[in-house]
Amino acid sequence: MVDVLVSAAWPKKRMYMGRVTGRAYGRLGQGETFWCDPADAAADIQLVAAVGTGPAVVPTPAPEQRPPATTVAELAARVGLIRKTPAFTSSTSAAEVSVKPAWVAPEPEQVVKRAQKRIKKTGGSE
Repeated sequence: MVDVLVSAAWPKKRMYMGRVTGRAYGRLGQGETFWCDPADAAADIQLVAAVGTGPAVVPTPAPEQRPPATTVAELAARVGLIRKTPAFTSSTSAAEVSVKPAWVAPEPEQVVKRAQKRIKKTGGSE
């Protein structure tokens, strides 16, 4: 169907939805022209007579549907929380990869020495 160019006749901007088709036309106000379905234009007295005709409305295709994620990791990868990157490539050797050591708790002797040092420093008032 071919749309017609109409002008809004209401005083303030408001959201306009077609009375016949239910199509949302956006926020419009007095004197603004927009492309409207002829059925909506004929049904609403607040739309000024057609100014011209336009191209037929072509519906946008639905986005491609993917099957649902089966694991939490797959879902996180889809939304961008995880990037799948290979740990090693054929040109990378194990010696070239830097590995950060995990945090390790201090030895008990070191903890005792630090506590004794702090007690001497503060006079045991902590």
